[in-house]
Formats: sequence, C-alpha cells, structure tokens
Amino acid sequence: MESGREWEDHTKLHQGKEAPCAAFASFESVEAAKAIRPFLKSEDFIERQLAALALGWLRDRASVGALLDIAEDDKADRPLRQAAVVALGDIGDAAALPRLEALEK
Repeated sequence: MESGREWEDHTKLHQGKEAPCAAFASFESVEAAKAIRPFLKSEDFIERQLAALALGWLRDRASVGALLDIAEDDKADRPLRQAAVVALGDIGDAAALPRLEALEK
C-alpha cells in the first residue's frame, strides 16, 4: 500500500494530464477525436485512460478497434482496460459485443 507521501507524489506527477483530452473532447467533433486517438498509444497510463474515456464520450466509432485491443490486453493495467470497456459501452457499436462478451469468459 502506498504511503500518503507516495500517493501525493503520484498525484502531482499526473496533475494536469487530463486537460488535453478534456479540452479536445469539449469540441464534440471528428477533429477532436482525431487529435485524441494518438493518446491511446501514450506511454503514460493516465493519458491513455483519459483518451479512452474521451473517445467514448465523443462516441468515436473509428476508435473501436483500438479500444477493443486495450480491453483485451492482459498486460494493460486494469483501470485502463476498464476505461476502454466503458468507452466502448458509450460508443455503443454492436459489432464490438462478441469480443467484449469473450472477455467475461
């Protein structure tokens, strides 16, 4: 378990990372989704998680494949995988259902 100090340092490390995705997502446009998609490949866990959630909020069907890949990646952090699943639910693409259902097994 992290001490209070370690948690505080972790929080400071990621402070402000949500701003780019939140700003782009506020435009609710194809251009915003295009700008956010590259963050799905970021080395930073928080950027990837926020990008996934923003793309779901934008209902960006073009990101479904990448989000499914994240959701199925056993090496990805659990919160990131959960964010991808939430985003896929927000997008609502029925074609994603078979792969999502396979995750339950």
